[in-house]
Amino acid sequence: MVYWPIIVLPIFLGGARPWLWGGAAGIFGVAFALLLWTSREFISLDDVKKPLLILLPVLVYPFFQAMPLPTSVISILSPQRALWLQRAKEATGGSYWGASISYIPVDTLFSGLWLITLALFALILHGLIKKGVLKSERFFLIIFMIASLEALYGLCQVLIPSMGVFGLYPATGNASGSFVNRNHYAAFLGMIWPLQLAWLMALPHKENKADSAVYDQKYRRQITREKQTFFLFLTGLVLLGLVFSGSRGGILSALVGTTVLVFFAGRRGRTVRRFVAGCWVIMIAYGFIIGFQGILSRFFAIGDDAGGRLEIWRATWKMMWDHWLTGTGVGTYKPVIFLYDFYRTDLVQIGQGHNDYLQIPAEWGLVFGLFIIILAWGYWLTSAFALARIKPEGDREKDISADERLIRAGALAGSAAFLAHIWVEFNWEIAANQLYFVMLLVLMRYRVRPGRWTGEPVHGHFHRQSLPH
Repeated sequence: MVYWPIIVLPIFLGGARPWLWGGAAGIFGVAFALLLWTSREFISLDDVKKPLLILLPVLVYPFFQAMPLPTSVISILSPQRALWLQRAKEATGGSYWGASISYIPVDTLFSGLWLITLALFALILHGLIKKGVLKSERFFLIIFMIASLEALYGLCQVLIPSMGVFGLYPATGNASGSFVNRNHYAAFLGMIWPLQLAWLMALPHKENKADSAVYDQKYRRQITREKQTFFLFLTGLVLLGLVFSGSRGGILSALVGTTVLVFFAGRRGRTVRRFVAGCWVIMIAYGFIIGFQGILSRFFAIGDDAGGRLEIWRATWKMMWDHWLTGTGVGTYKPVIFLYDFYRTDLVQIGQGHNDYLQIPAEWGLVFGLFIIILAWGYWLTSAFALARIKPEGDREKDISADERLIRAGALAGSAAFLAHIWVEFNWEIAANQLYFVMLLVLMRYRVRPGRWTGEPVHGHFHRQSLPH
């Protein structure tokens, strides 16, 4: 239920095609029904009643948008939609009883089902962590292996300019991995690398000085150092793939994630800074071998490329205010934007708004759009303030372990990078990025430790199984 969407969606074009995320939602729905049938006691709504109550209007609203309504009601709720319907009636000579608020109700309906899938994924992941069922080492290793493979694939695309994406999409000379768009690829890696570094930092465990001479303790420290060296190299590789995507927003967002990670690392902040420096040194060293000229030229061309995005934002702004109350329907941006005389497809891609802070209100309406944005940032800020209030007490943190703090800080950093990047991109419209962002939202608030969780809580924590001698 948790592993297969995390693995499959990034590999298959980031789940960017409706048949990919729609199929994933269908399979997930069937699996969830079987889970309820076989293990009803596993799903408990007691701990998530409040967030589900808050999210319920968001989960229901797309189905309202797709619902057929009388034209008299539509003319009140969405006058611009009623105007286009009237023009369509005049052009075709047809007659109709009513229509939906959504311009493409089928797309809105399936988008609503996908949002429910994301909510169920968060519910199951939270339940697995809380009950101590999820093996955290395997969970993090799977995530980081996916990121490392994406980074390697992206660097191969840079070193072999003729290599495209699975032979289906032409080469661009930039790293994009299995994603069609390099910006979405950069956003994906930008979410994962801070979490990867945080987990890497959480690998060593405090040992008594009296036992430091014991061979078993020395052996464990050696194994830990080897793991850290290996994962430090992989983290540097992921950063290198992100930089060579050529995504300016992705690179700047990675700097945001770095700042957040260092700030919230707590008493291990100095060590985190050393590891961050190590990752960037590895990235820069390999980068000079490959060459940074293409990346620098991208930043020098910001002024030339800004005009296209500004045109898109202006058209999206007008579209948003024309449908300020109800929106055009979730998932309907691409067909509706063409109603605004925006046909310069030879200059810019207009399939999406290239700014989720504009596109979401355009599709959802200002009320729900702003509610979603405020909800996302409010959740992030309350999580950040809650972590900042936890002060060290001696050799440990108050209420949570230092390892747990690092994992939370990594999740906060990855989600901050995502929220910063969507100012200039449409990463929320990509299924794999949506899924990983939701995963980070779960990890930034709940008690997660490296190693294995067992189902026996002790003073609010779970036992970590000891390593074999």
